[in-house]
Amino acid sequence: MEKHENFDVAVPIIERALDLGVNYIDTSSIYGGPERWSEQYVGRVMKTRRNEAFLATKTKERTRDGSLRMIEKSLQLLNTDHVDLWQLHDVGLPEDVDAIFAKGVRWKRCSRCRTRRSSATSASPATIAPKLSSMRSIATTSTPS
Repeated sequence: MEKHENFDVAVPIIERALDLGVNYIDTSSIYGGPERWSEQYVGRVMKTRRNEAFLATKTKERTRDGSLRMIEKSLQLLNTDHVDLWQLHDVGLPEDVDAIFAKGVRWKRCSRCRTRRSSATSASPATIAPKLSSMRSIATTSTPS
């Protein structure tokens, strides 16, 4: 699904999954390399079937502005005006949290992201939990549609 110029294979797989009742699609800005092929393939299907899926994507940028730019590009590639879940991928250090969730910044600015979460897949919980815990209201805020 992440191969270069693989629309003829990837798009029918995504369409078939939706036909069979799969309603959760998860992708990422880093899947499929710099061209973001995964988001392109999903976007081709979402152009006509967006209302059939809960759509999630992830970004890996380590600054607030960079994260917002990445999610805007994701929305464009996914052919949608919103994602149901935006995840900040691989947040692993307290410094990452500080850079992405700058103090005093209101993340509701990304109203096209219904829910935002962070994932700390490479960090030890003891390292990242105290920082995320203190920012819980930011990291888990839901934005109504």
